[in-house]
Amino acid sequence: MASALKIMPPPQLRVQNRGNGSGGEQPRAPLPADPAPQVVTESISPEHYWGWNELLKLGLRYMRKFTNLLQLVLEDKDPDAVRKMRMASRRLEQILLLIYSKPLPAHARKLRTKAKRCRQLLGDLGDCDVLLTMAGKALTHNPRTDVTAWKAVAEFIKRRRTRIAPRILQKLLLIEFGSPGSKLQKDLEESAASRRVYFEG
Repeated sequence: MASALKIMPPPQLRVQNRGNGSGGEQPRAPLPADPAPQVVTESISPEHYWGWNELLKLGLRYMRKFTNLLQLVLEDKDPDAVRKMRMASRRLEQILLLIYSKPLPAHARKLRTKAKRCRQLLGDLGDCDVLLTMAGKALTHNPRTDVTAWKAVAEFIKRRRTRIAPRILQKLLLIEFGSPGSKLQKDLEESAASRRVYFEG
C-alpha cells in the first residue's frame, strides 16, 4: 500500500502518484510563486503618506462638489450648473479609479456607475446650454450678422430645453447617491480606502 503524503526538503515536494496505479511516488517540481502586490502599510515612507492624504482630500472635495452641484441642477436655475455637474461626475470617476484597486469595492463601483449615468442623462441639457451660449455670444458680438438665424436657433433651443428638462431631471432625481456616497465619504475621512490600494513591488 502506498505511503501517505510525504513532505521532502525543498525544492521538491513528493506526492502519491495515483495515475498509473503502481502506488509509487514521483517528484514534482514546485510551481513558481507569483509576486504578490504589496499592501500599503505603516512601512511606506512619509512622502507616500503625504501624497496619499492629499489624494483623499481631493476625492473628498470632488465628492462634496458633486453633491452640491446635484442640488443646483435639480433646481434648474443656474445656467452653468449642468456643465459643471458633468465635469464633476467625470472627475469623481477618475478619483475613484485612483483611490481603489481593482476590483473596486461595491459602493465605489455603484457610485461610479451612477455618476456615469448622471453625465449621460445631462448630455442633452448640456448641448442645449452650449448652443444657447453660442447664440447669445453671436447676437451680442455680431449683432449685424445672421441675427434672424441666431434668434431662430435660440428660440428653438429654448423650447426644446423646456420640453426635455422635466423628464431628464425626474430621472436624475431617481438616482440614489446617498448610500454609496456616504460610504465613500467615510472611507476618505477615515483613510479606510488605503486598505484597498496596492503598490507594485
